[in-house]
Amino acid sequence: MSIEELKQAINSQREGNIKLYEVFQYKLQEKDMQPLICEWRNGSKRLKTLLNQLSELEKEEREKRNVNKTSAYEKPVGREITSSTYIRADRRMQKEIMSFIGG
Repeated sequence: MSIEELKQAINSQREGNIKLYEVFQYKLQEKDMQPLICEWRNGSKRLKTLLNQLSELEKEEREKRNVNKTSAYEKPVGREITSSTYIRADRRMQKEIMSFIGG
């Protein structure tokens, strides 16, 4: 399932749950409402499952987008390290490399 399909399924499930809840919200103790309550609970479980699937898909999409942004010297969020110690060490290493290759 794609993200858009999941969002549509979530919206339709929410609407169904809301309609069921509006029917029995004031008559919870009546026996004739018990099947509706069971149906609502099952719908709520399905809604939670769909939301979990959606969050997993969105997480995978974010990870795919962030793979291109990271390098060995960057943090996973895509920010550069700005520590002065790191910058000095990086410059020193670049100078050593350039002197080794003749630049």
